[in-house]
Amino acid sequence: MVKLGFVGAGFMGQVAHIRNYARLAEQGCCRLAALAEPRHDLAAAVARRYGIERLYATHRELIEHESLDALVVIQPFARHIHILPDLLPAGLPILTEKPLSLSVAAAETLVELGTRHRVVHMVGYNKRCDPAVMEARRLVQQWKASGEHGRMRFIRVSVAYPGDWRAGDLLGALSSTEPTPTDGLEPWPVEMGPVLGPRFRWFLDAHCHHLNLPRAFLERGETYRVAYAAPSGHLLVGESVQGITISVELAPYMTTSWREMILVGFEDACLEVHLPPPLAQVPGRVRVYREHHRMPPEPGATWEEPGVPYRFSLGEQARTFLSVVRGEAPPPVDAAEALEDIRTAYAYFRAPVDREVVDNRGMFAVPPAAGK
Repeated sequence: MVKLGFVGAGFMGQVAHIRNYARLAEQGCCRLAALAEPRHDLAAAVARRYGIERLYATHRELIEHESLDALVVIQPFARHIHILPDLLPAGLPILTEKPLSLSVAAAETLVELGTRHRVVHMVGYNKRCDPAVMEARRLVQQWKASGEHGRMRFIRVSVAYPGDWRAGDLLGALSSTEPTPTDGLEPWPVEMGPVLGPRFRWFLDAHCHHLNLPRAFLERGETYRVAYAAPSGHLLVGESVQGITISVELAPYMTTSWREMILVGFEDACLEVHLPPPLAQVPGRVRVYREHHRMPPEPGATWEEPGVPYRFSLGEQARTFLSVVRGEAPPPVDAAEALEDIRTAYAYFRAPVDREVVDNRGMFAVPPAAGK
C-alpha cells in the first residue's frame, strides 16, 4: 500500500487532492500517512476529516521523520523553487500542481535537481487525466498508426473567460482564521518588468493548461514554437516540430458558464473534446467526425460520441499518480514537459509585437477576481 505524505492543506490541497486520495484509501489503495501544514488548526481539522495519521509544521520536519513512498506537494507554484529543493533529494516520486514555477530559470533548476536525484516528478495537469482527453488521445494515436484518416494537420484549444471553474460549489473545503503563509514566493522574471510581470504570473496560473493540452496529441517529447502572438492577447498560433499547426484561443469571448474545447484535425476526420469545469466531478465528452469520400460505396460523413468512464479528472489524476508510484505507468506530464509550457508562455509574452496596444480587456490584463 502506497504511503503518502502531503505538503499543504489549503483549498486546492483539500478539494483537488487530499479528498481524492482519501477515497482511494478507503479502497485500500494508499495510506494518508502525514501532512505538513503550518496552520495548526486547519491541519488538525483536515486530518480529522480525512484520517491523516500524523501532522508536522513544516515540510522539512515531514521529510526528516517519515518513511514514505511518495509526496503530494500542493503549494502556490511560486513557492516551488523554495520548497522542492528540500524534498527532491529524498528521491521519492512527487506530485506538484501546475505550473512548475514562475520562471524558466527556476523550472530548469527543478528539472536538473529532479534528474540528478532520479525523481519521478508528475505535474498536476489534471485535464490530461480526464477520461475524454485520454480517449481522444487513444484515437489520435490509433489514427496516426493506421493512417486511416490521412495526416494529422491541426490542433485547436479554446477557452472562454471567466467561466465557473468551481462548478458553482466550494465543495466543503475546511478553513481557519489563521493567516495564509506568504513567505518564499518567487518573484516574476525581472526582464518582464512591473507591467508584464504580474500579468505573466496570472497568465501562467490560468492558462498553462491550455498551452499544455496540444502536447497530449503530439508525439511524446515533441515541442512546438510560437509562430504568432496576437496583440489582443487572445490568440497564440504555433507549429510543432513535425509541422502540425496549433491554435490556442484565450478568452475569444466572455461567459459566466464554462466553455473549453479541443479540436484535433486529420485530412479525413476530426475529433472534438468538450471539457467540464475543473472542479466538476464529471468527465468531458468526445465527438468524432469522419468523412468517407475515399471509401466505397458512396461518399458521406458520419459522427459518433464514444462513451468514456464516468469518472472525473482529479480523481483519475490521483489514481494515475498511484500507478506512477508503483512503476506501472509514466507520468502524463513530467517536469521536463512542464518546463516546455513555461518556455512557451515566455515566448508568447516576449513575441515581437507591441504589448502597449493590449487594452484593459485583453488577456494580459489581470482581471479583478483572477486566480484561485
